[in-house]
Amino acid sequence: MASLRKITGVLDPPAPHMVGDGFRVHNFFPGGHKIDMSPFFLMDYNSKIEFSARENPRGVGVHPHRGFETVTLAYHGAVAHHDSAGNSGVIYPGDVQWMTAASGILHKEYHDAAYSREGGPFQMVQLWVNLPAAHKMSAPKYQSVTQEKMGIYVIPDGGGVVWCVYLCGGRFVYRYGVALQAGVSLWMMFSKVLGTILLSWGECKRLHYCTLVGLAYCLLGPCLRSPSSLVSHALWWRLVWAYGAG
Repeated sequence: MASLRKITGVLDPPAPHMVGDGFRVHNFFPGGHKIDMSPFFLMDYNSKIEFSARENPRGVGVHPHRGFETVTLAYHGAVAHHDSAGNSGVIYPGDVQWMTAASGILHKEYHDAAYSREGGPFQMVQLWVNLPAAHKMSAPKYQSVTQEKMGIYVIPDGGGVVWCVYLCGGRFVYRYGVALQAGVSLWMMFSKVLGTILLSWGECKRLHYCTLVGLAYCLLGPCLRSPSSLVSHALWWRLVWAYGAG
């Protein structure tokens, strides 16, 4: 029988703040809660919000990153990206943007022009993933990861769907950045019914999952109301979870 992991904390969402004029985020860590989630060192959650239509897209202007990766998961709306390496792209609901800043990059993030002209609901998550020292000076890279490229598991009896964005080892291996070297895995889960799923995390040292919509229960653990976040040491109903070996 698999051993149980100790739950070390349940994180309530901090008060939201604006990043630029396009992202209204709850900073779960490091600002909201002082926890060790290495190799993750930031999680911003833009809970669902309605933006009015406008011609000039909202967002964040040009700014630098270095030594880590940014991973953006879109649920509503559309996020556009441009950077100093000449990369550009747009992610839509269900897609993921994976940018390796590494040796250094300037980029900007903003609402896609078509979405901005229509307005509507907007919801996203962004994670920052620290790179191992050996990869901090790697060349920058940008990739849009659509759901069609992800591994997928359909939960039996209409229980929902699990999308594997990035898995270190195991059946699905998608090497989008160099975060594989940090022992990182990232999953998204969606379910419309009350059900149970048993998930195995392998040899991960830290597990984090966040309830974005609805309720999720842990065996012998707390009920998580959206949005809230749980940390287990040894992720993300709509549910996102991530873990790292670092």
